[in-house]
Amino acid sequence: FSESVGAVNHLASDAELDPNFLVIDTRPQSEFKSGHFPGALNIQQGAKFETWLGSIVGPEEAFYLLAENPQELESVIKKSAKIGYEKNIAGAMVPESTKLHTQGKMVDLDAFKADPENYYIVEIRNECEFQREKFFVNAVNIPLHELREMAIRIVTEQPLVVHCAGGYRSAAGTSILSALLPDNEVLDLGEAVKEFEEKSTAH
Repeated sequence: FSESVGAVNHLASDAELDPNFLVIDTRPQSEFKSGHFPGALNIQQGAKFETWLGSIVGPEEAFYLLAENPQELESVIKKSAKIGYEKNIAGAMVPESTKLHTQGKMVDLDAFKADPENYYIVEIRNECEFQREKFFVNAVNIPLHELREMAIRIVTEQPLVVHCAGGYRSAAGTSILSALLPDNEVLDLGEAVKEFEEKSTAH
């Protein structure tokens, strides 16, 4: 275990990344949205990191692993190894902020509240969560672990708003749809979804 983790290739912060590999950016949502590599997926460091890594990334897919500092990088490498994904890591790095030019967006909450019908709402909780409680009557349910495969079915000119139950999954979901649907505006509802949860349980 320790030998396989130690064998991971640590890249220089300004290294050029092979566009054929996925980029898994584990930095906090706020940092990711302020700047990231084009097409990067934001699976944040946290207690369930390896669970979502295994759900979103296939067992044979190669990827780069990015973190906000060396300590976090070592942590996510070890978590990847817990599910046998250390062999998939093409390289690991703490990126230079000057190299991260692509930005992500949070939804304009006032505009969204005023007329949610103007948006295509993608609800990425699991189906059982969706059936138990729906925040928006017009939402389309595509669970996060199916999103990469199902994104092609989303056909709309409306801005996409992605939400989960608390913001962690929506960060990943927004990054996935932004990468796969570059012609669409993709917005993250984030933690603001809790305001709508209160309304949905009040009725």
